[in-house]
Amino acid sequence: MPRILMFLVVAAGISASSCSRTDVTAAVVDARAVLPDSALRKETNVRHYMLVSVKSLDRDLPFTSLSATGDLPAPKRVWVGVFARTPGTWTNAPAGVYTVGHRSEFPEYVHGGCQAINIVADARSGETLSSWCNPDDSQGHPVTTPWYNAKGSPFF
Repeated sequence: MPRILMFLVVAAGISASSCSRTDVTAAVVDARAVLPDSALRKETNVRHYMLVSVKSLDRDLPFTSLSATGDLPAPKRVWVGVFARTPGTWTNAPAGVYTVGHRSEFPEYVHGGCQAINIVADARSGETLSSWCNPDDSQGHPVTTPWYNAKGSPFF
């Protein structure tokens, strides 16, 4: 791997072995992100991304609001992202893109409606496959939250 590319990969928090030459960067995923509701603005969120390989929906995806289960026919490399509105329930950090390299560093936000947005994007194209808001139970009962699924998405 050329030194400049290796530096950028390491600086982004991804090990050289976890990122292939055909994977796009978190910045590309962020630029192409489709949110589940057109009224939502990613610029008002702290946005964490992590590159993963998914075979089992319930074991490999790091989301608290995931209700999907089962296995994909073959492992698929994807960028997963979680956005938290700032200032908000979970953070007052400056809005922006943060890349994490390990699941233990990936934030898990429980409930909160669209104060927490989850996203799954294709690792090669950066195109959003699915995005959704966390459940909102602030009214004492769960409220349906918006979802986006790309045509042919293997997720949800």
